[in-house]
Amino acid sequence: MRGLKYLIAGLALGLVYPVQAADKAGQYSVRGAGLLSCETYLQERAADSPAHKMIGGWIDGYLSATNAHRDDTYDITSFQSTELIGRILQRHCAEHPHHRLFSVLKSMVAQLHEQRVVDASPQQMIVVDDRRTQLYNDTILRMQMVLAERGLIKYAQISGRFDEQTSAALARFQEERNFQPTGFPDQATLWMLFADV
Repeated sequence: MRGLKYLIAGLALGLVYPVQAADKAGQYSVRGAGLLSCETYLQERAADSPAHKMIGGWIDGYLSATNAHRDDTYDITSFQSTELIGRILQRHCAEHPHHRLFSVLKSMVAQLHEQRVVDASPQQMIVVDDRRTQLYNDTILRMQMVLAERGLIKYAQISGRFDEQTSAALARFQEERNFQPTGFPDQATLWMLFADV
């Protein structure tokens, strides 16, 4: 997954946005799970411990705070689940066990900035066979635009609604990437689709 490699490389290089809120010297206190090392995160994740679940809550809180404190962001994660964020953290932490979770997540948020949902957007329930998910209309519209740019759907079919043509185009994209061609917008498919742009 090329996009995941780019994100991990960006995290390793420490690509971050400037601090948005802090004291006059640009410093601020980090609390809770953000102080943990990647090594500790990997241990707790492997054990599926209560601490791992608390870290997931801390991640959600960090993402919510990002949404609340950025004027240009409704949702920093346009489709990424907490579990996907956790898997990305896991891959990064395996290579950099001494990094702190706060620094890694802060860098990840900077990398996600381009894919964010800028304004409030309704969500649609998407059902393909026995699989279900909810996506922002904005994310579906961007998905259709990328599929059109790849010649997998006609521009005239771009509606912002997940329909049969969109599902068929997504299945063709999945086939190109050697994924199972389900036509379902799962996390891995969306990650690959948007990362290839």
